Amino acid sequence: MSDDNNNKISHLGVDLSYHNSDVNWDELAASGCEFVMLRIGFRGYTEGGIAVDEKFKEYSKEAKRVGLKLGVYFFTQAISVEEAEEEADF
Repeated sequence: MSDDNNNKISHLGVDLSYHNSDVNWDELAASGCEFVMLRIGFRGYTEGGIAVDEKFKEYSKEAKRVGLKLGVYFFTQAISVEEAEEEADF
């Protein structure tokens, strides 16, 4: 998307985690995608522990290989200040 002066004001990207399987990284990069946001980890819904997304390392390596910019996020489900601090430290 561009403004009236033809300046780009938005960028095309995708959010990926272990829920997204069979990513064709070469096709994704060729599609015009500019960046990926990868889930680095999450707090388990039932047990409450912190876990690393099992696809994070593979997906970050592949994103770099095909030249996509990379951002990360942590999916939070903290229910206390202590849990929120633990997630922030992670």
